[in-house]
Amino acid sequence: MIELTIIVPVYNEARIINKSIPRIINEVQKICKKFEVIVVDDGSSDNTGKKLSKLGKKFKELIILEHKKNRGLGASIKTAAIKSRGKILITIDADLSYSPAQIPDLLSKVGTYDIVIGSPYCTGNMVKAPIIRKIASLVQNKMYATLLRTDISCVSGMFRAYKKEVLQCIDIEHQRYDSQIEIIVKAIKKGYQIAEVPAVNNWPQNRESKVVLIREIPNSIRLLIKLMFNS
Repeated sequence: MIELTIIVPVYNEARIINKSIPRIINEVQKICKKFEVIVVDDGSSDNTGKKLSKLGKKFKELIILEHKKNRGLGASIKTAAIKSRGKILITIDADLSYSPAQIPDLLSKVGTYDIVIGSPYCTGNMVKAPIIRKIASLVQNKMYATLLRTDISCVSGMFRAYKKEVLQCIDIEHQRYDSQIEIIVKAIKKGYQIAEVPAVNNWPQNRESKVVLIREIPNSIRLLIKLMFNS
C-alpha cells in the first residue's frame, strides 16, 4: 500500500522541472519506501509536458496527470487528490521554495493532527526573499489570521501535509491561489485539527512569481469573509 503521496502542480516549469522532480524523489526515498509523486501539468504551453514524459520513464514513482487548459492551483490539487493512493498527501511547489528535505518535519505531527503546515513565521521570519515580497507575505498572513481569529501564522502557504480524508471531505471550489485559504477555512469549520512546524521559505534565484500579491490579497480577503459567513 502507498504510504505517501507528494502532489506537485506545475505550469510552464520546463526550466526547472528536470532538477526539482528528481530532488523530490531522492529526498522522499530517504524516509519512505512506498510513495508516489503526482505531478499535474496544468495546461503548460512550454516544454514542461515533454520533459515530464521523459522523467516518467526514468522514475517508477512518478505519475503524470494533465489538464488540457490552465485551470489553476486549486484544480490541480483536487485532480491529484482524487487520483492519490497515499494515506498522507503532501503539497509542494515545483520551484522548491520549501525544500523537500523539510518533509519529515511535516510528517512528525500528522499522526496527531489532520493538517500540518510548514510555516516560516511560527518561530520568527524565515522567508529568504526580496524585502518587498517578504513584508507583503507577512502582512498578508497576519491579516488572514486576524480575520479567522486563529493563531495559524501561515494561512496562504501550500507546503502542507494532509491526512487523505481531509482533502476528500473538503470540496475545493476555488481554482487558483486562494484555494489554499479556502481549504484552511473549511477545515477549521469542519473541526479538523491543524498544526504548524517551522519551515524555511527560500525564494529561488531568478524566480518569476505567478502570484501578484497586490491583486491576490483583496481577492483573498473577500473570499475569507464569504467563506466565514456561509453556513
